[in-house]
Amino acid sequence: MNLTCLGTITENWKFKPESDAHLKNIFGSFQIGDRVQIEAKKFTKKRSNKQNAFYFGYVVPTFYNYLKELGGYTGVNCPYDVHENILALQFLRSVKLNPITGIEYEFTKSTTELSTIEFNEFVENCIAWIAEITEYKLKINFPNEF
Repeated sequence: MNLTCLGTITENWKFKPESDAHLKNIFGSFQIGDRVQIEAKKFTKKRSNKQNAFYFGYVVPTFYNYLKELGGYTGVNCPYDVHENILALQFLRSVKLNPITGIEYEFTKSTTELSTIEFNEFVENCIAWIAEITEYKLKINFPNEF
C-alpha cells in the first residue's frame, strides 16, 4: 500500500505536511507497532491532461498519418508505434549501469516520468525533429499557433 502526503522541509529539517488531517489518515491506517518505510522525493508537477491530449491526440497522429500517406514506415503500424519510435530514436534514451554485472545498458525512459516543463521541452523537440526529418514538409503547430 503506497500512501502519499505532500509537504515541505522546514529550515530545521523537519517535515511540515500540507494537511495535518491527511497525514493523520495515512498513519491511522497502521497499527501500533507496525514497521513502516517512508520514502521521500522532490515533488514535481506531472504533465497535464492538456499536454497529453496535444501530444497523443495531435502530434503523434499527425505524424503517423503523414508516414501512412508516404506508404508507411517499417515497424510503424499505429500511432503508438510512432510514439515508441520517437522515444527510441530521438529523445528519451538513457544509459544505466547494471550494479551486478557492471555492464551498461541502454533503455528508453517513459514520458510519464517527465514534469510539465520537461514534457513541454520533449514535445517542442519532437515537433522540431519531425519538421527536420520531413524536410519541413510537415509543420505541426502548437495550440496557440492555430
